[in-house]
Amino acid sequence: MTAEEVIIQYLEDAEAAERNFEDALTTFSKAGEQQAAKDLFAMAARKSEDAA
Repeated sequence: MTAEEVIIQYLEDAEAAERNFEDALTTFSKAGEQQAAKDLFAMAARKSEDAA
């Protein structure tokens, strides 16, 4: 692999990890019974999405 290919692979992996993290936060925001916790997860998911 060339250096360029390694960097591209790294960036693709980082983007995929970010999407997975956003998905997990969204799922957490819909689960459970404590509304305050659900709201915090929803806010974190939006912030994560906006940062991407």
